[in-house]
Amino acid sequence: MRNLDHDRKMSLYGQWFRDYKPWGEKALSVVRLDTPSPANYVELENVNRRVQGILDRFTVQEYIQAKGGLYEAAESIRTLLLKCGVEVKGRVLEVGAGIAKTSAIVSQVFDVDEIHCLDFSEILLTQIAPRVIHLLGGSLDKFTFLVGDMLAVDKLQDTYNTVILHKAVHHLFLPDLFFHRLYEKLTPDGKIICLQEPALPAIIPTDGY
Repeated sequence: MRNLDHDRKMSLYGQWFRDYKPWGEKALSVVRLDTPSPANYVELENVNRRVQGILDRFTVQEYIQAKGGLYEAAESIRTLLLKCGVEVKGRVLEVGAGIAKTSAIVSQVFDVDEIHCLDFSEILLTQIAPRVIHLLGGSLDKFTFLVGDMLAVDKLQDTYNTVILHKAVHHLFLPDLFFHRLYEKLTPDGKIICLQEPALPAIIPTDGY
């Protein structure tokens, strides 16, 4: 038998989550790079369905707890970023950003001017990510959300001092093509940071993070 008090609490939490909009009346900065490739249609549909379920039922904290814990994950990311020894600065791009928890930590730990978060799910970027960024103490004023496939990096209008991929490389359909395109978007002293990947393509060197 379901606990009615729990169901009522969950309903109230869900209402709070839907109403909790840290960006207020200000429009989020969103750029649509392309439409998803046919290879990503099914995965995108699954992601969007899960996000809508979160919006309907859960608080963001409960969602992240199910994914391993928001604040525990944030501390782990902070440690990894400091351990890799790369100075994150200027304009930053996170590819495969998802809920943007890595970018939220970057905006706290480093003195960056702006952060662009690329993901193929618009509802994930515009509904979940801003809440996570705010809860982790990030500044939404620095963020632009880019909607498109990871291979759409060739459509980016900017160049970047730092590009971060956190558990994203293994999702790439054509990793060599992706990195060839990505290198074109780096500033002359730009760096790419790949965190927590089981394997990396030979096109990029690795320092074990």
